[in-house]
Amino acid sequence: MNKNYYNFSELEKINFYIIKKFIENNRNNLFLNFRNYNLEKACYKYLYFTIANSKTYYKLYSDIKNEEQKKFYILENYELKLLAKELLDYLNIKNILLLNKKNLCTNIIFIIKYFLIILLSFFFKLKKNNEKKILCILNHKKFKDKFYFLLSEIKIKKKFITQKNLISTFIKKKINLNLKIYFKDILKQKKFIFMHKIYLKTFIYDTLITSETPLFIIFFEGDATDHEICCEISKSINIESICVQWGGVIFNTPKASFQNSGYSKLLVWGNNYKILFKKYNKNVDVKIIGNPFIKYQKNKKRKNILFLLPQKTHLINNDLLKKFLDLIIWSLKFGKNKVFIRTHPQDNSNRYLIKIFKRNKIRIYDSNKISLSKNLANIKLLVTLSSGALIEAGRLGIITLMIAPSKNIKYNISIEKLKKKFLINLLSENLDQVKNTITNVMLGKNDINNISKQIKKIFLNEISFINKKALNNFNKSIKKFIK
Repeated sequence: MNKNYYNFSELEKINFYIIKKFIENNRNNLFLNFRNYNLEKACYKYLYFTIANSKTYYKLYSDIKNEEQKKFYILENYELKLLAKELLDYLNIKNILLLNKKNLCTNIIFIIKYFLIILLSFFFKLKKNNEKKILCILNHKKFKDKFYFLLSEIKIKKKFITQKNLISTFIKKKINLNLKIYFKDILKQKKFIFMHKIYLKTFIYDTLITSETPLFIIFFEGDATDHEICCEISKSINIESICVQWGGVIFNTPKASFQNSGYSKLLVWGNNYKILFKKYNKNVDVKIIGNPFIKYQKNKKRKNILFLLPQKTHLINNDLLKKFLDLIIWSLKFGKNKVFIRTHPQDNSNRYLIKIFKRNKIRIYDSNKISLSKNLANIKLLVTLSSGALIEAGRLGIITLMIAPSKNIKYNISIEKLKKKFLINLLSENLDQVKNTITNVMLGKNDINNISKQIKKIFLNEISFINKKALNNFNKSIKKFIK
C-alpha cells in the first residue's frame, strides 16, 4: 500500500488536535483579540496551511511512522518548530532535536511593508460608499468568472475584494484625513511575527469592507485565513457571510481547514455534504443547493479518457507521479486522439510533464482557462490519483477510476461504494488492475452503460442538483439577504 495515503489521512486528523493544543498553550502570547475581532479561527487556518506547506513537518511524521526518524529536523519557521514539538508530544517521541530557519530577509521585507501600511492607516482612511452591493471575497483569480456566473441573475452591484486591492483602492477612491491609530497595542506581540501578518490582513479587509455598504459577503471554499477574517468583520457590521462549496471531499472527514469554521451560512452540493460539514461545523447554517457549475450533456459518442494531473503534495510523491505518467503514455494504445490531460488549478506549470505530453501529442487542458464541465462533454472515463473532481464526473454518469489504496483508508461513503459494487476495479493502486479496468471500459467489454447509470446514482447523494436547478436554488437562498 502507498504509505503516503495512510500517513496523510491520519495526519489530517492529528493536525486538528495539534493546532488546537498549540493555540491553548500559547494563548497568552498570541494576542488573538485585535480591535475587538476574535482572530482565533483565522490563526487556526493560518497554522493549518503553514503545516500543509511544510515538507519538513510531513517528513518528520512520515519518518516516525516508518521508524526512520533522524536525530534532528530543521523546520521552515519558528511556529512550525513549536507545532512539530506538539506533534512529538502527541506521539510520545523523545530525543529528536527540532531547529528552525530564521528567515531574516523575508521578515525584514515584511516589517518594512508593515511599517508603511501602519503609516498609511494613521494618515488616511477611505470615504464611506453608501451604495448597497454584494462583496465577493476573491482569494484566487479563478473564482472571478465563477462569481459572475453565480450572481448573473442578481441585479445588484457586485464588488470584488482582495487584499491586493488596498493601494489601488486608496488611489482610486475618495479618502479622508484620519490621524487615528489603527494598530493599537501591536507591540505586545513580540513572540510570533505571523500574528502581525494576520493583523495586517485584518486591517486590509476591515478597510475594504467597512468602507462599503455590503448586503452580505460571499466566497468559495471557506478554508482560508482571509475568509475567517472577513467573517469576523461581517459579524461586527451585522451582515451574513456566505460560503459556497467548491470541491468534493474524498476521505470520510473534511480537511482540518474545513472544520470549526466561522461563516454564518454554507451552501453545499448534496445531503452527504450537509451531514458531513454540519458534524464538524456545529454553528454554521448548512443548506443544500447543488452544483450549478456542471451540466449533463447528452453525447452518445463518449469515447475519450481524461487524466486529471494532481497537485504535487505530501500525498503525491515523485514515485506515484512517475507511475501515473507511465499509465498515461500506456493509454495512448487506445488512440492518441482519445487521451486528454487536465492540469490542476494550483499546480499547472510542471514543465517536465508538459514537455512529455506535447512530445506524445497529448492534448492538454489548462484548468484555469476551461471549465471541468466543458472538459467532460465527450469523456467516457476519468482517471485520477486524488481529485474530488471525480465526484462531479460521477454525478454526470462518467465512469471514474481512482488510483489509490482500497484497504485501511476510510473514504467518502460514495467512493467506498466504488470498491464493492462493480465487477471492474474502480478504486485500486494495483497498476495491472488499473490497466485492466481502462481496457474493459475503452473496449466496452462490460456493460458500460449500466455501470455509468449506477455511478450516477451513487453520486446523487453527493450532488443533489446541477446546472439551472442548482442556480435557482442558490438565487432563492440569497434573495432574502437582498433588501
